[in-house]
Amino acid sequence: MELVSGWKTWWKQWSTWLVALGSSVVGFAPELIEIWRSLPMEVQASFPVEWIRYFGVTLVLASIPAKLIRQQKLYAQVQNEF
Repeated sequence: MELVSGWKTWWKQWSTWLVALGSSVVGFAPELIEIWRSLPMEVQASFPVEWIRYFGVTLVLASIPAKLIRQQKLYAQVQNEF
């Protein structure tokens, strides 16, 4: 087994951050809903509580195309290693 080039920059990639943030939102949805219920009614009226979970899933799904987009600074960093 061989690691792909640029593996050292995994934590800087958009896809990593999107999937981590989205998974956290989905994973902590019950706690976020409790926080949501403690907010003033004016804030709660701005969007439905179900959108919290949808937001997390959207972030996770957005990580797929984000993996396909070349981040120029990271690409240059990997190229300079070789």
